[in-house]
Amino acid sequence: MKQSRLSCPSWVIPGTYGENLAFLETQGAIQNIELLFFIYDGSVKLELERDLNTIIRCRGRFTYTAHLPDRLNRDHEQLITILSPLVDHFVFHPVQPEEEMQVDELAHLIKGWQESYGDRFLAENTKPLWLEALEERLPDIPICMDTGHLGQTDAILDFWQSRKGRIREIHLHSTDEKAARLDGRLPDHRPLRGDEAWLEPLVTASAAEPNPPLINLELFSWQEVEQSLNVIQRTLNYISIK
Repeated sequence: MKQSRLSCPSWVIPGTYGENLAFLETQGAIQNIELLFFIYDGSVKLELERDLNTIIRCRGRFTYTAHLPDRLNRDHEQLITILSPLVDHFVFHPVQPEEEMQVDELAHLIKGWQESYGDRFLAENTKPLWLEALEERLPDIPICMDTGHLGQTDAILDFWQSRKGRIREIHLHSTDEKAARLDGRLPDHRPLRGDEAWLEPLVTASAAEPNPPLINLELFSWQEVEQSLNVIQRTLNYISIK
């Protein structure tokens, strides 16, 4: 049974790409880094330029994936060109299905990038029906499955079952509505607790795949990543001895 690579974002402590990589180099369980580019403005371009040599140097320690900006446009090909030699694949967000022209434009953009850079662009499930609208245009699009965006056990397991042949990455995190009411954060992107009814079935099914998807603990503090690492490693160990 092949084991999934474990990943976390490039921002788990306050600091630059380079500072986060220096910290994460000492964390042995992390094998992949999701380079975050939710925005790509002048300051991010400058930081990437400054830290690019560090990112390249750390390829001996990590593999990389990249999360593209939230709303893609043709100008973002500059970022793809820089990262293409470094990353295994790119994750992107669909757009709202009510704007059919925007969905058509995104599908056309992704199809063009696939022709230039390969089948390396993974559509993430975000809001209800957004991914489905894109799949109508690109039915074979690879998928990044986000458990927090799905929330409920049945939705998570049904999503896996219906798309498992196309899922190359899992954003593995939990939800906590009560904590969200108290701290004002979103209910998702919460650390794993270990009592999630969907966790063991999903990890078991993922591990049984010929090429298990990357497991990305998409949390934005090391404390929460570490808590989730402990949970996922216990789950993987349990599965291995069953």
